[in-house]
Amino acid sequence: MRHPPLAAFIGLVIVLLAIVLSADSPLVFLNLPGLAIIIGGITTSLIFSYSKQDLLAAYQDAKQLMKDLPIDKEQTIKDIDGITQLWYRHDLRNVERVLPKVNNSLLNTGVQMVIDRRTQDEINSVLNWKIQQYRNIHLRRARIFQSMSMYAPAFGMVGTLLGLVNMMLIIEGNNNASIAGHLAVALVTTFYGLIFSNLLFKPMAIKMERRIDQTVEWMGVVRESVLLIEQRKSPAFVRQMISTLNPLQEEESRESERVAERKPVSRAATATVLPQS
Repeated sequence: MRHPPLAAFIGLVIVLLAIVLSADSPLVFLNLPGLAIIIGGITTSLIFSYSKQDLLAAYQDAKQLMKDLPIDKEQTIKDIDGITQLWYRHDLRNVERVLPKVNNSLLNTGVQMVIDRRTQDEINSVLNWKIQQYRNIHLRRARIFQSMSMYAPAFGMVGTLLGLVNMMLIIEGNNNASIAGHLAVALVTTFYGLIFSNLLFKPMAIKMERRIDQTVEWMGVVRESVLLIEQRKSPAFVRQMISTLNPLQEEESRESERVAERKPVSRAATATVLPQS
């Protein structure tokens, strides 16, 4: 999970270098008024479109994009396995004792409902509601960056139109020598808008949506685990279900088993070879 951000950074540097080296002078791409139009326009549109709380929350989500997904699957699986064993043995007292130590809020809520003898339909309904609420809240934040990816080219075109208006005034004043320079400055604003949209805002929105999907998928695994605990299924059955619904975890377990199997074989082979020598 640490390599994709580094690869993205390297790719961005390569693109920017290619853009700069494609011009006779890198300063031709410098247009501070155009940059101010885009940033100011995007900021104003966001303030009118979204609440302050949504904007701050989206900013916090954006800061998390360079980090690993904040899901401790290994610990959650251990918690599920421990609670399943206790509940399967009808050890209610110890279930209530370990439950406050569970950090996964969905698992905590579900197991508490199981302890309270709620029906399976009630448990399923509440957990589904919590999953849907999580999805809606975070998708609303991701849509902020989708909006920014649409605003950026639009305000880039606004800057270009303003530049063209200024160019027409120059033509009217018969100062034809500077027409090409003003046209280049006008087009650079559209260039800024496209760069911001396709290299920054749109990729951020896509990554946020992918992380939301991954989190919701894992929350679905936790929900199914709670429902199996309520049915008092065996710990082995619950573990098998988690492996089935979480292929990545199953692959990691198989890899660990393969590594563990290879180590005894290597020792046995060494023990066999040494007497012969």
